[in-house]
Amino acid sequence: MRAFFDTPYWIEAHPIHGYSVEYSEPQLFTPHRHQEGKLIYAEIGAVVIATEQRRWAIAPGRALWVSPGIRHWTRTVHAVRMHSVLIDRTAEKYLPTNCRYVSVSALLLELIKVTAVPPGAGRVTDREKALAALLVHELNATAA
Repeated sequence: MRAFFDTPYWIEAHPIHGYSVEYSEPQLFTPHRHQEGKLIYAEIGAVVIATEQRRWAIAPGRALWVSPGIRHWTRTVHAVRMHSVLIDRTAEKYLPTNCRYVSVSALLLELIKVTAVPPGAGRVTDREKALAALLVHELNATAA
């Protein structure tokens, strides 16, 4: 898998990016979809994510993988701090094909936190490639 992140495409494109947000009040996000796969983790509080087929509740210790292109909506419960990591669809053959719970180990939590920040400008560093490959590996190894 590491070789995948060493291809010319990844020299300028960031394979993984994300963001962290905090809400003090409950929030409802209308149905939407992402081109990328999305890993959603609530570090504090709880979040409900629903697709047309199923609903999931996530709280600390568990994340949800939402496959690329899946229509979903999100509702936060009370105050929440959540991290979202988006993984480029070009890595699709290395990603889970279905939405599913993911157990969040201490390693995966740190990978989520370090990659849930916007990428810097310029070339992708070897460190960013290594973190991306490790996060994808952990995502596949920690199905709940």
